Amino acid sequence: LAAKIEAQVNTIVANCKLPPAADANLHYVIADLLQGVSLMRGEDPERSRHDGAARVHGAIKAYPQYFDDADRKR
Repeated sequence: LAAKIEAQVNTIVANCKLPPAADANLHYVIADLLQGVSLMRGEDPERSRHDGAARVHGAIKAYPQYFDDADRKR
């Protein structure tokens, strides 16, 4: 799962054409996703792989705080 998430993040970064303000917001989401990937791989012996999955989940849930996406509104 970590590899799939990282691949998707890399694709997003490579194809990003956002205006500067939106790009800055995207960096918050990407940072959390990549930290989650690192934890999911077990790269921090002080934290669990589950912590990494929770970090990824939190990044996805936080997305609407940074972007006005009508498809994600309920």
